[in-house]
Amino acid sequence: MPELIPPSDALALQQGSNPHLIAALSEEKTEWAFEGHGFFIHNFGLLIPNHLHCEIIEQLSLCAMPHTQSWFHGMANLRGGIVPVFDLQQMLGFQPISNQTRKQKLLVIHTEDEPLGILIDKLPTRIRLTPQQRLTPTPSPPGKLASFCVDFFKRECVWISWDIEQFFESSTQRNVVQIM
Repeated sequence: MPELIPPSDALALQQGSNPHLIAALSEEKTEWAFEGHGFFIHNFGLLIPNHLHCEIIEQLSLCAMPHTQSWFHGMANLRGGIVPVFDLQQMLGFQPISNQTRKQKLLVIHTEDEPLGILIDKLPTRIRLTPQQRLTPTPSPPGKLASFCVDFFKRECVWISWDIEQFFESSTQRNVVQIM
């Protein structure tokens, strides 16, 4: 999809009156291997592609569900819709990095099927990764995430592109309810 430019620049481009603008717009565009957002779980980054709509919720009341895994925090009401809320760090088997009380935010990812909530410690960041930042050979991903990893990148830390929808569909169908 071509990038949009301001109408005044488009007019100047059409009239040929700004040679610097013409040169800047005609330069070869960077090809990105990944464009989207990233957030941290433990000491690695997980990527969310642009096509998934996301939002951050500061505070939202949760309704705990009895007899569920500790990483399933319950359900939240978001503008009349029900959102399951997960602690992905705990779900993947990691202990919190510090013993301090975690001030968490809720990252709501709107998948094709339904929204889901992930508790995060820090705000996601906008991220673009080039093909040169792709890791080969690929590192060993965290155990439960291994079969859902799509790609690995290196930019200040390891970033993992993963199939979010498949991961949660697989994990929740098998493991949310504890057998008493």
